[in-house]
Order: sequence, then structure tokens, then C-alpha cells
Amino acid sequence: MVISNIHGMNSLSHMSRTKEAVFTAFLLLFVAGIALIISELTNRTDLIHMPGRQTKPVLSGPSQKEKAAQAKVDAESKQQYLDKANSQSQTQPPPPAATSTSLNLTPSQSGTTVTILTKIQGVSSGSCTLTITNDSKSTEQTAQIIYQPEFSSCAGFSVPVGSLGAGTWNIAVKVTPGTGEVVEQSTSLEVR
Repeated sequence: MVISNIHGMNSLSHMSRTKEAVFTAFLLLFVAGIALIISELTNRTDLIHMPGRQTKPVLSGPSQKEKAAQAKVDAESKQQYLDKANSQSQTQPPPPAATSTSLNLTPSQSGTTVTILTKIQGVSSGSCTLTITNDSKSTEQTAQIIYQPEFSSCAGFSVPVGSLGAGTWNIAVKVTPGTGEVVEQSTSLEVR
């Protein structure tokens, strides 16, 4: 009888250890599941792909290095354009005498840049001066006049929004022809 009692105790002890092992395994799986759920919710992992969920960080824009490289390319392109325009204007005959001189401005914003287009009647050569103010900030640029048979224009004005900030920009262009009277025109643009 003592032997069967010992055998019964060993069985109970073995069953108790099995229950402990199963309980420990269940507890570990439960904790691991909770850790996985927290990791998914905080975007540390992406094992479960949810529609509409953003899995990659949003980039804020080009780096300073990329901006500097783009500015260099823009400056080189503008210089090539000016060189080509100057060589063409020197080979073309002056436009026929116009009865009146006029200047039209068309400012527009595209993203983070404001571009000012000009249309000049009765002027074939000279320079343009752009002045823009926004509250206490201001900027000034100069460009050559590009002759075209239909109308002339300033070589191009492009101003980054960051240089003056958002608000009402007061834009003025003064055209100083090679010969004749100075022509001025101003307008405003709401910049966002």
C-alpha cells in the first residue's frame, strides 16, 4: 500500500509540474502577444498591414544640400538663358518704332516660388529692376530686357516665398530702356 501511495504522489507531482509548465508557456505567449500589439500600435513594427496606415515616415522636403544643388542648377540655367537671349538680341534688328511704351506685370505663386512675368511694348533693350516688399521685409532683383518681335520682356524674376514670407506682396518693376523714358508698373499678390 505504501508503494502505491508513493506511485500516486509521483503522478500528482508530475501532473502539477506539467500544469505549471503549461501555465508558464501560456503566460509567456500572452505577454509576447501584448508586446506585439503595443509594437504594432506604436508603429515600431509593421507585421499587420492595415489599409490607410502610413508605414513610412513623411519627409519634410529637400535637404539643405539638395536645395543648394537646385539653386546652383537654376542659376546656371538662368545664366545660359540670359547669354542666349543677349546674343540673339544683338543679332536682331531693333523693333519698329512703337507709338507708346507699356509694361504689364503678371505675378503668380507656384508652391514655394513666386514668378513675375513681364510684357513690355515699345522697348528693345535695357534693364528691369524688381522690388518686392512685404511688411518690413524687401528684396530687389535686376535683369536684362529680352527683345522679341511681338513684345519684349524682362529675363525673368523668381522669388522664394521664404525670403519674404506669406502676406500681401507689393510688387514693382521699373524698366530702364537703352533709349527713351523709364516705365514703371506695380501690383500686389496675396502669397500663402
